[in-house]
Amino acid sequence: MSNNTITFSDSKDPIYTIPKLNPKGTNWIVYKTRLTVAFSVRKLIGHLDGMDVMLAHPLPNVDIKTAMLTEAQEKLHHAWLVCFQAWMDKENIARQALVMTLDNPTLMKVHQKGSVAAMWAAITKVYEDKTKVVISDMKMCMHQLKCAENGDLQTHFDKLQTLYEQLA
Repeated sequence: MSNNTITFSDSKDPIYTIPKLNPKGTNWIVYKTRLTVAFSVRKLIGHLDGMDVMLAHPLPNVDIKTAMLTEAQEKLHHAWLVCFQAWMDKENIARQALVMTLDNPTLMKVHQKGSVAAMWAAITKVYEDKTKVVISDMKMCMHQLKCAENGDLQTHFDKLQTLYEQLA
């Protein structure tokens, strides 16, 4: 395994392998695709896109630490605790999987965002903008590419094809 990928610790299956995000954003599209697929397979995508939110406490106006709870309130509170812990477990797994794919400067920019969804939104904003610049640079590179005189035409076409696929 290279230093450019992260594998979820409980599986050697390639489906769980996520590339590290290149700080320049050159692999943003592949990174985003593989990350979202891996999170979907692990049923963590809701933590990434913000659809799986923490449940509000069922007794918002009751001080749980000092109040004498009725039996019904106790059951509600206990059920919420179970759900909350399950949600936090998944949130923490998602957070670990995400931060392991980030370089240190990017991590420092997003680690205090609170939720995985907030972190992902901040990362997405930065790299979607960078992607536009990368695409523009790649198009310019493609326009400037010429096959060298007496050069291998197949190699030239392969290079063009690779650049084209990166743009897609």
